[in-house]
Parts: sequence; structure tokens; C-alpha cells
Amino acid sequence: QRWAKVDVTDATISLMNGSDVYKTFRAATGRGIPGTETDWYSTGPGVYSVASKSNVSGNSFLECVYSLYGIDFDKDRENRITSFALDSNSAVTDSRIGPGITTGHVRVNPNDLQEIMDYLQTGDIVYVQW
Repeated sequence: QRWAKVDVTDATISLMNGSDVYKTFRAATGRGIPGTETDWYSTGPGVYSVASKSNVSGNSFLECVYSLYGIDFDKDRENRITSFALDSNSAVTDSRIGPGITTGHVRVNPNDLQEIMDYLQTGDIVYVQW
């Protein structure tokens, strides 16, 4: 079974096949702390599933940045796996890696995002741990 493991502390997302790691990518994750007043901005721990995949780029109201297509997994917080922040010409404007950077999204290099998009399918599990 294919699934993804997001480790907020290690700032990684691993594509899994059963218990085997297929590939691991560095990522940026949310700046909020679950269970506190900043909870909305966290990449909240839990078990989610890929709700949808979008091939449409756009901007995030909260982050005021563009991003490439993405994978929606936490509908309550509107969190998704998406690309680094981009400007309107698709040039990377923020390529920082680590915890405490985004408003909850899991952001990766645009090239890595394409591989993650190809690997995960709607309904696959996304497990977020701290």
C-alpha cells in the first residue's frame, strides 16, 4: 500500500510502500503548535487521506504567494502538499526547509512535487507526525 509520512520535526515527507521507504524529500512545514492559539497554522498531527489532487496553480490567501499544483489532505485546516512559494512568473521566492515556516502546508521543491503527485493517489493515507 502506498502512503506518505510527513515528519514535522525532521522536516521530511517520505513516500512509503507498505513499511518500506520509497523516497524521502526535505520539506517546509507549519509554524503553529497543535493545541495552542497558533493551532490553525500547524501541520497538524494525525492520519489523513489524499482528498484531491489539483493541477491548477494559484495563490494562497494566508501566505500571499503562488504555488504549483498540490495534494489536499487536511480539509479542516486547508493544508496541502505543494511547491515552494513562487512569484507570479513561477520563480521560487522562498525555498526554506524546516519546521515553522508555512501556515500549515507541506512545501517541497517543485521537481519533488511532481514525483509526489505521480506517486500518491486519491484516497492514499497521509500520516503527519511530530
